[in-house]
Amino acid sequence: MDDYPRPTVKQKILTEEPPWRDSNLRPDIYVEQTQEAFEIETLYGTDHKKINRTIDKYEGWPVEQINIVLPNLTCLRNLEAILRKRQEEPGEMFKNDVKFWTLNLAKQELLPVDELKRTLHDLYDRSEHVI
Repeated sequence: MDDYPRPTVKQKILTEEPPWRDSNLRPDIYVEQTQEAFEIETLYGTDHKKINRTIDKYEGWPVEQINIVLPNLTCLRNLEAILRKRQEEPGEMFKNDVKFWTLNLAKQELLPVDELKRTLHDLYDRSEHVI
């Protein structure tokens, strides 16, 4: 993002604004060029079913992909439920393509939940050899 001046980025990436006329739908972030919606879900004071409600609200709107971003501890706490949701093909559980992300704080970028799962499995496998 350092390559783009702030006004340019703000014009290209909508935050908390309805991207479609006659809609009350407000994605946390919407990228018009790729038709991607990003929703940051903390799940504080609720459960993982809120993710389903968030995804379902996009049904019928021109969204190519819905990206659910979860803080690291929230992701770990709900990992089993998230992995079950992720296993479904588009159209089985959700109408849209859905990707789940958490944060790679060291690299300051999004980390796919699938990659987190592989890393956790690798750590578990290595820990078995230590004992």
